[in-house]
Amino acid sequence: MRRSELEHILRAASGVARRPAFLVIGSQSVLGTWTESELPAEATMSAEVDLAPITEIDRAQLDAEVRSVLDGVYPTSLDAGVDPQSISDMLDLIGEFSDFHEAFDVYVQGVGADTAVLPRGWETRLVALSSAETGYAIGLCLDPLDACCAKLVAGRPHDYIFVAALLTHSLVDATALLDRSALLPPENPRSAMARSWAAAHST
Repeated sequence: MRRSELEHILRAASGVARRPAFLVIGSQSVLGTWTESELPAEATMSAEVDLAPITEIDRAQLDAEVRSVLDGVYPTSLDAGVDPQSISDMLDLIGEFSDFHEAFDVYVQGVGADTAVLPRGWETRLVALSSAETGYAIGLCLDPLDACCAKLVAGRPHDYIFVAALLTHSLVDATALLDRSALLPPENPRSAMARSWAAAHST
């Protein structure tokens, strides 16, 4: 996936769900930090973007600058009485096997914010992506270290390939990844596995 495709998805998602902002989780959230030309091929192989409703974020935890941008276009009153699941359901219009997917070879998976197991404080590190190409819709993208930790918790073969590629290309620092993995929720049994992988790759 290219950043321009993520921007297109955000523009389309804003149109079908009638919302000006989304949380971007999963591997393609790194396109909020880097363009595809700065990333290894292993990091941009996915055609899927995972989008979660902003309703599931505690805005008080956001970085002040990001919160200011979000509050300027997305008053909380917009979501009064709205079921977050209904927003995800709207995104099916640009989901897998949709006309959008067929036309552009990329698609959206509507998810909940709890789909990813994330390090403590992840909300404070979100990266805002907004431009004329997004139609000024906002994608709040995971910090790359947080995205890597979530991938390590998921623990599928392609997740390890993704994280290893970012390490190999020095986009993510191994020691910083180990430190961030220490913030994963200890009650999740897979957090220890993620920390062990990070530790093994920090030496």
